[in-house]
Amino acid sequence: MGTITPSNPLVIPHGQGLPSPPTNAHSIRYTILAPVFPGGWVLMGEGGKITTMSRQRTTNVTTTSTSFSAVVHTSTAETSVVYYVTVPSNLVSSFITLGYPVDKVTGVMPVTCTTKNGIDAILSCAGNGCTCQ
Repeated sequence: MGTITPSNPLVIPHGQGLPSPPTNAHSIRYTILAPVFPGGWVLMGEGGKITTMSRQRTTNVTTTSTSFSAVVHTSTAETSVVYYVTVPSNLVSSFITLGYPVDKVTGVMPVTCTTKNGIDAILSCAGNGCTCQ
């Protein structure tokens, strides 16, 4: 879909009203909207969640032209949280060279935050990689 701008708006088509055969199911579209931070970083949030970002989970997002960081609030019952970050296109090759699992086409990369008995973690990304400690 790409970046939503005034000249490239998000268009949600009106449903046709009737389910499609053979399953009699309505078609659906799942869309994640996330801001593009300075430098081209996108913090899309947690994978596997319907609501990928929440003010109860992610706070204190700080950005510069070359990096960003956020506080990830965790619970004692969790062992890890996986966030998805889109790496700026000019850094994808260097991240891959550094051994990060970045998708070459989309620039999307999972970052695992290992939780420590409900202690908040800091998710940080810059030109030399991403960490969550």
